[in-house]
Amino acid sequence: MVFVVLLLAALAGTAIADPRLLPAADAAPVPLAAAPAADTRAADTPADDPVQVVVDQLDPIVPGPDRPLTVAGRLVNTTDSRVTELAVVLRVSTDPLQGRSDIADVVGGNDSHDGQIIGRATATAAKTLARGAQTDFRVTVPLDDLDLPRAGVYTVTVSVVGRRDGATDVQGTTRTFLPWFPQPSQVKPTRLVWLWPLATAPDRDAEGVLRSDRTATDLDAGGRLRTLLDLGRSHPRAVSWAVDPELTETAAAMSAGYRVEQPDGPEPGDAAAAAGSWLTDLQSAVAPPTTALVALPYADPDATALRGGGLERDVVRAVTLAPTLAASTLQRPVSGGVFWAPGGDVDAATLDTLAAAGVTTVVLSDKAMPPAASAAYTPSGSASLATQSGTVRAVLADSGLSAALAMPTRTRGQELLARQRFLAETAMITAELPGTQRTVVVAPPLRWAPNATVVGELLDAVQAAPWVTPATLSDLTAAAPSDVRRKRADPPPRSAALGATYVNTIAAQEARLGAFGEVVTDPVGLTDPYAAALLRTGSAAWREEPRNGQALLRTVSDQLAEQVGRVRVISKGPYTLSSETGVVPVTIANDLDQPVTVGVTMTGQPAARLSISPVEPVTIAPGRASTLEVTTHVVGSGPVPVSVRLTTAAGVAYSEPVEIEVRSTAYAQAARWVVGAAVAALAVLVAVNLVRRVRAGRRTAAAPPA
Repeated sequence: MVFVVLLLAALAGTAIADPRLLPAADAAPVPLAAAPAADTRAADTPADDPVQVVVDQLDPIVPGPDRPLTVAGRLVNTTDSRVTELAVVLRVSTDPLQGRSDIADVVGGNDSHDGQIIGRATATAAKTLARGAQTDFRVTVPLDDLDLPRAGVYTVTVSVVGRRDGATDVQGTTRTFLPWFPQPSQVKPTRLVWLWPLATAPDRDAEGVLRSDRTATDLDAGGRLRTLLDLGRSHPRAVSWAVDPELTETAAAMSAGYRVEQPDGPEPGDAAAAAGSWLTDLQSAVAPPTTALVALPYADPDATALRGGGLERDVVRAVTLAPTLAASTLQRPVSGGVFWAPGGDVDAATLDTLAAAGVTTVVLSDKAMPPAASAAYTPSGSASLATQSGTVRAVLADSGLSAALAMPTRTRGQELLARQRFLAETAMITAELPGTQRTVVVAPPLRWAPNATVVGELLDAVQAAPWVTPATLSDLTAAAPSDVRRKRADPPPRSAALGATYVNTIAAQEARLGAFGEVVTDPVGLTDPYAAALLRTGSAAWREEPRNGQALLRTVSDQLAEQVGRVRVISKGPYTLSSETGVVPVTIANDLDQPVTVGVTMTGQPAARLSISPVEPVTIAPGRASTLEVTTHVVGSGPVPVSVRLTTAAGVAYSEPVEIEVRSTAYAQAARWVVGAAVAALAVLVAVNLVRRVRAGRRTAAAPPA
């Protein structure tokens, strides 16, 4: 054991404690097949290390004086040969890291902060580790023994040394972080606003049928939305709820029974109880009036794409509808006016549209508004943005914290590294300027799937750590924005939004729905499901799932076409007029359960061959048919193809055209008279000619011979 420690000392270039003080904590190796699945090739340790060092435990999460530091985990032999005389040593950086970029460097494998070996934090792990085997290790050392010089973030390096192929060397290394604030009163903790989004991909059609089981799975035990709810309600002080009312509307509808699209058609869903339980628990979680809660725009609209396609009204509807619908489903007053920008940014023209719609706060990435000049510290995540409708508050999500939450967490080793990085980022923010309190924002993706273990530990730490303290979104927006001048980054490319062709299809369907609403007597209850479904087709969720968005839009379009088609022309033709002008009967059926008022237009091919007298709109009772007698004038002979189309009372096209054929017999009769007259004239001419010939012959016979 002594030679191993001396070797590490030589490699590190530092002195160590007396090797005789080292504990002898031998552990028998465990065959890999018999052990829990190892973190092989995990992101928390170099993939090419002969022996992977997997840290499964680092306690306490919030370290302090007079407490021991425990680092435990597993060593996994990934080679084809055995490794002998293994020992685990702990190193802690001599000084705290200097900035947040150092944290990313350490995560990337930079070893310049490895520091000194802690002699009393070294342990024998195993005498022999066969190929494919793993063994546990545990190192414990009093934090006071580390002699950490001042508050800040330190690097903890865990290395394993062993003998392989006749040579003794470092066989594997991993690194993590240790925030250290032994005197909390000497710092002003960073205020952390943790936005807690509840949203889903809104794949519900106009008839309330879910296009997939995704929402049902997410709401059920162990599902994404259930996990978010349980974490949030168990840490009420640490989170600011941001709820898409489309989700709560869906949950409420599901709780009363629902259908899911299947290959053979819609079938009853089986998650009604789970949806009802989820909604009830959410209502309970946000019921206290002090709970931080905002309603996001309905169905997370892709405001950039909708504005670009001339559908600003959809953005306005999504923003204004949200608070009322959220209040109805959550059974408490809910404020709105918060827009969570897809992709973390929004262009100036779209921002103007949002502000005009009533948005007062936009959630952006801090990369969308970086400081105008290099700063030695992290400023508060709050800034002002000028729009044509006034100033909007920009809430800037910290990109370092976002990166920590985006780290892989498939294994316990990865979970621990992600947790420690997040804590290190918050601790470093405080250490940058310990006497000045700032507020930073955590804004995970809107349809976030958190790791319950990692996030639960982080929420606990946020409420206990001396360097950070919870705050709410309203705390941030009520305070003045940061005085650090920021610049606007280049806007995101238009190609990141929903495609122009897709949005144009939405616009066409909304125009059809608008005409339908003008035709019926009481449009509210009849058109609302289609209007809401079309809002759902404009969701930014379909940026990442274009095929699902297109499938939803096709379904809603077909459903709307079927409803519109219940008021239709049933005339078939052909029709024959006895003169140039006559009456063409156009029969219209109304299969709706309320009266409709429609007009009719008729267009010939070519148009110059047909004209009609003005037709007054007609009201048709529910379940009845009515015939309009349209006075029609036909020019020329032969049949005229005619397109018959229903309109609104104002003359806006309502239905697809129906093709009929109209002809006039007037020109056929005139032609017969002309032919008859010509025949009679010819007969007269022949008769006259015969008479002349007869008379000429008689005169020749009576003349005397010469």
